[in-house]
Amino acid sequence: MKNALRFTEQIVAAYTYTVAEQSLVDALHNSTLGHDEMWSGSIATIPHKRKDRDTLKTNIKKFLELAQDGYCYYCGFSFVSRNGERGYKGIQRDHIAPKSLYKQFTFQSRNLILACSKCNSSDYKGDTETVEKASAEYDKCDFNIIHPYLDKFSRHLQLQDDGLLKLVRKSRKGKATKKMFGLDETFEVTLRSVCLQFDKYQVNTLEELLLARISKVNISVHK
Repeated sequence: MKNALRFTEQIVAAYTYTVAEQSLVDALHNSTLGHDEMWSGSIATIPHKRKDRDTLKTNIKKFLELAQDGYCYYCGFSFVSRNGERGYKGIQRDHIAPKSLYKQFTFQSRNLILACSKCNSSDYKGDTETVEKASAEYDKCDFNIIHPYLDKFSRHLQLQDDGLLKLVRKSRKGKATKKMFGLDETFEVTLRSVCLQFDKYQVNTLEELLLARISKVNISVHK
């Protein structure tokens, strides 16, 4: 549990396509494929591209694991704490602007972020609209949630010692982000609070946390 919580301020670098990868992406976008076929289907109209497409997706995932240091951008919890040490399949590539609504951004690198299976589920983000004002140019779109690449987290939400996330200047994006990902839910707040306590006392288990608290009380009493 120790160091299981971290809210990334901003993802600075997005995945950079090689010339060959960009050619593949262009071919997919110029095809008649739907958004699901293009991203994860059999791509029957250009079957020889499927292996390259799947390799590209794997490369993007590996890059983002390093860029995010193993944490879900949305809820702030490490993927290991969410999914377990073998839970690699629970780490999902999320399309910030849903590909079902914005097919043209399916392979836009700044539209891809890793999320845990809870945050990216249909109960939370799923295909929910995140674009407030669309534009042909991705970076000119206005988003209604805190954007991993275009926004700074601390300008919208601040983590408190009790595990609550406080809105900064009544941020609309902060409010929408909390609602979309259930960040105010009792379980989420409690788990964040426990993580903060683990970091404060530099422990790894609840038993160690209890002992650390008892020791602190005893030291204070006998001063």
